[in-house]
Amino acid sequence: MGVAEIFTLTDLILNSQFPIPNSQFPIPNSQFPIPNSQFPIPNSLFPTP
Repeated sequence: MGVAEIFTLTDLILNSQFPIPNSQFPIPNSQFPIPNSQFPIPNSLFPTP
């Protein structure tokens, strides 16, 4: 709710500027690391050269 209504999970992951407590998706290079994630995503979902 709240932020989720404005931003999609993809937008949150790409921007990685917003912390997502208890999220199933970790945000690499984020200011707020989320340990114990069910789905570790190294180099994020969209790796760039």
